[in-house]
Parts: sequence; structure tokens; C-alpha cells
Amino acid sequence: MGLSKAYLIYKKYTLSIGIVIFISLLICCTNVLEEDPICIDGCINFEVIDYEPSWSPDGKWIAYYHVDSRTDYTGIYRIRPDGSENTFWIPGGQNPAWSPDSKWLAYSLGAQIWITELEGDSSEQLTFEGRNFSPNFEGFSSNLVYRRSYTSPEKASVQGIWILDSQTKEIRQVYSGNIGDPQWYNENEIISYRGVPDGKGSIRFDLLKIDVTSEQTNLLGLLSDPFHYLGYLRISTGKDRILFTANGDGPDTIVRTFLLFLAEKRKSMLLSNAYSAEWSPDSSKIVYTNSNVGNGRLHILDLVSNQSFQLTFENQFLTP
Repeated sequence: MGLSKAYLIYKKYTLSIGIVIFISLLICCTNVLEEDPICIDGCINFEVIDYEPSWSPDGKWIAYYHVDSRTDYTGIYRIRPDGSENTFWIPGGQNPAWSPDSKWLAYSLGAQIWITELEGDSSEQLTFEGRNFSPNFEGFSSNLVYRRSYTSPEKASVQGIWILDSQTKEIRQVYSGNIGDPQWYNENEIISYRGVPDGKGSIRFDLLKIDVTSEQTNLLGLLSDPFHYLGYLRISTGKDRILFTANGDGPDTIVRTFLLFLAEKRKSMLLSNAYSAEWSPDSSKIVYTNSNVGNGRLHILDLVSNQSFQLTFENQFLTP
């Protein structure tokens, strides 16, 4: 199936997606589990923003979601880590995720999961029912896990985490309930998070580990501080650290990127006014969205030297 069908689907959903993005980016989210869980009050120009970066395992590309006031410019772009070759790739696509061999990109388009080949124009739609988002490839089998939400008249039980077999294309649900985006921990387990309102205007977030074979859930309970928002959970290559984005309880609405050390069960604030952070393949760098006033662009931080630079700029989007 070529890109032409994907483009027609993009055009069909352009207006509705644009409206949803505009509204969701203007209001502060109190529920981490909506399709577009951004929670920032007036920090940046929400009509133009680069986020959801995904660094290819071979280190050569960063795919990301660019939202533009000109809807024909909105979609997935790819860029070299040095800032060169910024390319409009998949119109209307969002939630990019690379395959382990860096040859394919999975993403959500029209609330369905698709994959597109890096070299060539081969694309394939993988899901056809419900509303599906945030795919993530497993590193060995290339099985895909993704989050499904629901709308009436569907039963609420269909929402949760689903897995798609890369060989048979069969899908099955491994977790039912309102939950955050999944990330593979190893070939048998995924990590995700769920939010439970505390009755005081904040949300308690718990870290979960889910066995995709037995479908058993283990509550790790490491993200229990009350936040208004939490999202963009990303696991380091060594599986020892987790990046996540959150903003504080009470009057503190600044969005920050946190670092969670799994073995020590300790978390610390890594960056202020930063969200949707993603690891480099060797976990020595992160790419993130700068949410300072008027910015909204991707930056790269070297965790060794503590030096950072801006990756995307306004003049890179003058033509689609």
C-alpha cells in the first residue's frame, strides 16, 4: 500500500485533527491519558510546535511531530541530529516510533497505526478499529505495542494497551483500562503509567510493569508524587533510567523533565521548561521540546558535557 492512500486519509482528517490539536494545546490537561496530553499554560506559541521526537536506533535520524498553524505543514518530519536535512515526511502523522533496524517508522494517522519505510514509499496500515495511538517497537521481535482509547458506542473495556504480532499481524489486548503510553522494557514486559485523581485537584501516578504473556500487572509505585500532568515516559537503552515529563502540584505549573533511577528508586529534576524528552541510542544525549516563552522547538542536551543546542528553527518550515 503506497503513500497516496495515507495522504488521502491525512487530508480527510486534516480539519478535525487541527481543531483537536488547537483545543488540546490551549487547555491545561488534567488527564494524562488524552490523545494529546500537553499541559502548559501560555508558555509557547501553540500554533507552532515541534515535539514527540524519536531518535532512530542507528543514530542517523530524529523523527518528530511538527504542528503548524498552516495545517498542510503539520505532520511527521525527520532531521539529522546535527540539524541538517529537515524533511517533511508523513503529512498528518503523529507519535513516531522507529523499528529496531531503523528502516521503518510506526506512527498514528487518522487514529490508526501505520508503518512507513525510510527508503522508498512503502506504507502499511496495521489497525482498522477503534482509536489507536503511541506505537512502540520491541527490540528483538519487532512486535508493536500501542494504546487504544474508545468512543461511544464502543465499550470502555476496549481502551488500554494492545500488542500487534509483527509476523501474523494478529492483535490482542494485554491491559484493559485508562492508562498512559506503553514502552517495551524487555521482550516480555512493558512499562506504562496510570493516573488516579486524589480528590484535591491533582493526580497520583503509578508506574506499572505488565507481562504481555501472562497479562499480569506489577505495581512499581515509583511515580507517586501528585502532579497535574505526567507523560512521555521513555526508557534508556540500559533499562536503568526513565525520562518523563510532569508539572507540579498547586500553583507550580512549570513543565519539567525528570529522570528516574530505577535501581535506586530515586527521581530528580533534569530540565525546567522542557518536555517530550527522548534518549539518543547510547543514552548519552536527549532531545526535547523547549517550552520557554516563544520557543517550542527541539533542542539536544549532551548529558556528559551538559551542553545543549537548538535543533529545529522557524526557517526550516518555510516550504512543505
